Amino acid sequence: MFLEHSFTDARSHLTAVVDKVVSNQPQIIRKRKQSEKDVMLIDTVTQKELLAGFSFTLDEFQEEDGSITLALDVLALYANGNTEEEALNDLLEQLQVYAEEYLTHINEYRYAPNRKAHLPYVLRIALCENEQELRQMLNA
Repeated sequence: MFLEHSFTDARSHLTAVVDKVVSNQPQIIRKRKQSEKDVMLIDTVTQKELLAGFSFTLDEFQEEDGSITLALDVLALYANGNTEEEALNDLLEQLQVYAEEYLTHINEYRYAPNRKAHLPYVLRIALCENEQELRQMLNA
């Protein structure tokens, strides 16, 4: 099982707890009071591996006016541009803005019927360190 710590113990031994997380040993910090939740600490490499299965399918449409529309249906995000690169740049920006908005208002979004399934995708986006990782995530 996971190594577990009381909140007080984890705070007192934070360096040791983080060292274990960094060495691929997830840690559980038990809630302090009934109204709280337990917390799991896990390294970002493992988080990326766990979320890798939440893949994105990017659909491309040629519009009648010659423009390109890119659709990311799983998040209901759509971008249009005169070129594929223009549309992709717009979509990448929308992904970052949506992830930030979602995480800022997570208590509303994660319980909204039309958005609650977005959480793992949003976390995957948020874990991207740069635009190149975002592009790779979209296979673009």
